Amino acid sequence: MKKTGILVGAAAILLSACSVKQPKADFKSDVDSLVYAIGVSQSNGLKSYMVSGLKLDTTDVCMDAFIKGILESGKNTKLEDKAYVQGLMIGSRVAQMSGGLQKEVYGNDSVNKINMDNFYAGFIGALKGTNVAFDAKTAATYVQSMLKQIKEKNSLVNFKGNKEAGEKFLAANKTKKGVQVTASGVQYEILKKGKGATPKTTDKVEMKYKGTLIDGTVFDDSAKHGGTATFGVTQVIKGWQEVLPMMTVGSKWRVVIPQELAYGAQDKGTIKPFSTLIFEMELVKIVK
Repeated sequence: MKKTGILVGAAAILLSACSVKQPKADFKSDVDSLVYAIGVSQSNGLKSYMVSGLKLDTTDVCMDAFIKGILESGKNTKLEDKAYVQGLMIGSRVAQMSGGLQKEVYGNDSVNKINMDNFYAGFIGALKGTNVAFDAKTAATYVQSMLKQIKEKNSLVNFKGNKEAGEKFLAANKTKKGVQVTASGVQYEILKKGKGATPKTTDKVEMKYKGTLIDGTVFDDSAKHGGTATFGVTQVIKGWQEVLPMMTVGSKWRVVIPQELAYGAQDKGTIKPFSTLIFEMELVKIVK
């Protein structure tokens, strides 16, 4: 996930206060944990910026004002000092970020909402250095991992039909004459045998190919790239990485790749999440 604008421009100040109440985290779901972790990770570097960049001290007075500004951004509150003003600015950025975070986690789902109190609990807890579940580095790693899992879970709800249709197609296709299946589940049929060498994982190959969805929709064609396309054996989806070292130069295969060896939960435009892909692919030559 890309970093938000919180740490850009006026965003980077760390707090340490006694009288400002810190929101309490409420961990009811993976999303709650994710939002809390994002709050922790976004606090990284703010304290040093407060001192060196904004020339503010880290006394309780400034910290209280700064935290107050973050929590009360958008309200008609008197601006008392520089720390409070900066807090308002960052709080405004946080408010803007929440919409993007909501969409990234839940997409167009209007029912489920992220709990921003969890963000503030992690964010302010990390800035104050109190009651924090993990450090900023650990939080950042957790965010990447958990966001991927949550997005995949949400995608599965919306695109479950793609996954089921692909599984049904694969089950029927593997019974056809001439179709072979690898240990990972990739299905292939040799349309033309080549007599050349087979590529190594370190090689580049020149290919002719056409990719379609199981309903026949064409999503890519090497004809659009001048007739052939050249790329490294390891620079393509996992299903291709598996079959390319099995092909000989001059051979032409029809390959059916399960969604988990293609793009999985990713939305690639025409290729929707959990789509099984079909390729007619010809190995023209190994590029030295």
